Amino acid sequence: MEQSKQSNQYVLLYGLKLEKSSIRIMPGLHLNTLTAPLSLYDLSIAGKAGFTGWPALGPYLNGNLCEISSTKPDQEHPSCTDRLNRARAVSDLLHLLGYGGHLCLASSAYSWSTIAETTDDGKTHDGNSEELPPFKGSILDQYFNLIIPKDAHEVVTIQDAQWIADRFDIFVSMMAKHEKLRFAVDSTIDWRYLKDPRAAIARLWSGIEAIFAVRAELVYRLSILSAALLAPRGQERIDKYYKIKKLYGLRSRAVHGETMPEEKLLRATNESYQLLRELLIALVNLGHPWDKTDFDQAIFC
Repeated sequence: MEQSKQSNQYVLLYGLKLEKSSIRIMPGLHLNTLTAPLSLYDLSIAGKAGFTGWPALGPYLNGNLCEISSTKPDQEHPSCTDRLNRARAVSDLLHLLGYGGHLCLASSAYSWSTIAETTDDGKTHDGNSEELPPFKGSILDQYFNLIIPKDAHEVVTIQDAQWIADRFDIFVSMMAKHEKLRFAVDSTIDWRYLKDPRAAIARLWSGIEAIFAVRAELVYRLSILSAALLAPRGQERIDKYYKIKKLYGLRSRAVHGETMPEEKLLRATNESYQLLRELLIALVNLGHPWDKTDFDQAIFC
């Protein structure tokens, strides 16, 4: 973060065309068309200069590319002095104006035109015939971000492989027959690509709600059903009920935009993921989606 405050920032955009080759937004903030097409070879030269994430940009090179140039804070607009955040604000406002198809792909401390103008020998066309300067920047777009669950498993055991083998056929069959189950399983995977924990929490709970198809008294019914299915009768089930109920409360606060410490948001995200994972494991072990009979059995028997 400190680096972005001290150096210029050039954010590579995908999916936008510019009415003019350069559009001034305010002092130090411009939208610029690249002065040359950006090729995979150009990116590989940037890779030699230190851009480790360059292969990820390959699929976007045939689309419309331009950049946001954020070179210095505007003294008339002191609310945001971080140069990368200023470029991000431009992108956010473009979204509000309806430019919802563009992506912020990556940032660089010098223009992407400089990279696009590299020659076969790795030099640039800036008149100095210097090699491409050391690259300082990173991949930006949310699809290249990954939220790692806390205490994620790393070593696959023989027991894991056997569990998968024992349930493979029934799982494939269930996924093919039940759309809501597919949705819930997808939720355990794609929430990780959401850069905002609030969005990740919403995605995870949409998966939990899909399992139960509950439309009324969500807090109570989701909490009691989950506790009944996951914990034995007695104090353990009571504790599980209150834990899930509290977690749903955090979910509501997060998705409705209430101020929450980052640590609490991340904890709620991880616990929501663990709950969805527990429910899906129990469902797969059962061998079919839960129905009213299963719920009644879990609660009353």
